[in-house]
Amino acid sequence: SNSSQQSPKINKMIKEIENVEYIPTSSEIEALILESK
Repeated sequence: SNSSQQSPKINKMIKEIENVEYIPTSSEIEALILESK
């Protein structure tokens, strides 16, 4: 997506992201459990 078309609020949030962790899971339930920790 084009960042110039995004709202200022979204752009501010994107700039504040420091780390994104990607963890493969075998099910949606497992993903939800990991996310809640």
